[in-house]
Amino acid sequence: MSINHFISHLEQIIPYHGDGSYIAQRLVLYPIGAAGYAHATLLTMPPGTKVLSHWHDDREAVFYCLRGEGLFVLDDVEHAATAGSAMLQPLHAIHGFVAGATDFQFLDFALFTSDGMERNAADCFARVEDVAPQQRDYGTDLPLFTSFANTAIRFVGERLIDGTFTDADVDAGTEQIVLVLDGEGELELLGRRTPLRTGSIAYLIARVPFAIHGTVRVVTSSSLTGRIAEPPFFDRLRAA
Repeated sequence: MSINHFISHLEQIIPYHGDGSYIAQRLVLYPIGAAGYAHATLLTMPPGTKVLSHWHDDREAVFYCLRGEGLFVLDDVEHAATAGSAMLQPLHAIHGFVAGATDFQFLDFALFTSDGMERNAADCFARVEDVAPQQRDYGTDLPLFTSFANTAIRFVGERLIDGTFTDADVDAGTEQIVLVLDGEGELELLGRRTPLRTGSIAYLIARVPFAIHGTVRVVTSSSLTGRIAEPPFFDRLRAA
């Protein structure tokens, strides 16, 4: 079985224009293509552009800046964002984005939910360097936020893998969406191995064994499945 179904690279993802103020690349096809409650899209805004304030009635979201500079806007709070900045958008919260003098690039982790959680807008911002590291056997976890309205969301943040990270290191029944930020490694999946490098993307199906070997920094989401039905093909993969 080829693992090419489940691993890609940003340079292979066809970008499309959003509302005219950003270019998007879906890490996993949206709104279908993954059974879990998290999806991820890379957004790039040219200098001086703006995404007008708006809201969603079906999701929270975590926005995580990878490069450039701009503003994250949440309700009546504007927050300067550079690489490593994050914003948690609650359900129904007004939010928008403004690019600065350079391209403003950030990940949009859509965390689907019909439930809201009372939050103070000023408390919905973080920087990865301020996150208390959680030491693991495989390296270090840096969760950007730890409380979500939908308890199916188990992790959104960076993982610093220095060794081997496997399906035994995540909650049972969760799927993972992974983007390699830097470093080099190898993904072992479905009896095959493939190199990982900056820009590599992996969709790791729940309950299918995997291993990431090497020294890599990734940004990733982990969520339980059940948002949409899984295809029968997944059962055959698990039985292989």
